[in-house]
Amino acid sequence: ILGDLGNSHRRLGAHARALEFQRRAMTMRQSLGDRAGVAVALGCMGSLYTDLGDYAKALEFDAQALRLHEDLGNQAEVAGVLQHMGGVYRRMGEYEKALDCLARAFNATKDVGAIDLDVRGLWGVAQTLHASGRSRCSAAGAAASSRRAPPGTGPGAAARRWAGGGCRWRWCRRS
Repeated sequence: ILGDLGNSHRRLGAHARALEFQRRAMTMRQSLGDRAGVAVALGCMGSLYTDLGDYAKALEFDAQALRLHEDLGNQAEVAGVLQHMGGVYRRMGEYEKALDCLARAFNATKDVGAIDLDVRGLWGVAQTLHASGRSRCSAAGAAASSRRAPPGTGPGAAARRWAGGGCRWRWCRRS
């Protein structure tokens, strides 16, 4: 419940209050030995610090969440944290680090079967490539996310509006 209250305050723009609730949720989960819950709270705090523009602190919390999720073997959560980290690096203008995180996220989803994670990851790659000036590659990434998304949903629908043609991009050829 504390984490949910933190998420609600984040949506309201009350970031200081949201951080307070996430810290309390993390403390409670630590006392219960709930490592997965601790990792989720850390990831939420990373997102809050991203909202506040404190990217170094966001990456610090994300790295802690990533280690816990990796230790627990939760590949879907690993992918989600890596995607968030990729977005933070993109905002910082560190495009190669962003692409590295997104590639690791994409690889983490191989055995999970979560198409939504694949689509979000490919869309993040497209955004990163576009931001770095590699628009031709970004169109290929958007087209790939479009092909993986259910019709009319998520970033795939947006990708269909502006990306076209076949994709020769190596990430799209995952078997």
